[in-house]
Amino acid sequence: MIRPRVDNIRARGKERGLASDSAIARAADLDPGGFNRLMRGQARPGLSSIEGLLNAFQELKFEDLFERVPAPRGRR
Repeated sequence: MIRPRVDNIRARGKERGLASDSAIARAADLDPGGFNRLMRGQARPGLSSIEGLLNAFQELKFEDLFERVPAPRGRR
C-alpha cells in the first residue's frame, strides 16, 4: 500500500509559499476535497494524485512524497 508523506509534502509546500493543503492541491492540479481526504488518510493515492504531486514538486523523487507500507490484514 502507498501513502503520502504528509509532513514532508506540507513542509515542501510551505518552502514554495504554498501555506495550505488547498494551495498544494491547486499547484498539483488536484481536487482540494480529494486531496484533503488523501492527506487525512481517508483515501489512498491514485495515479492522478501521484502524478500531480510529482509534477508540482519536480525536484523531488517519488520516495520523498510517498512511502510504501504493509497493507492492513485481510487487504491486498
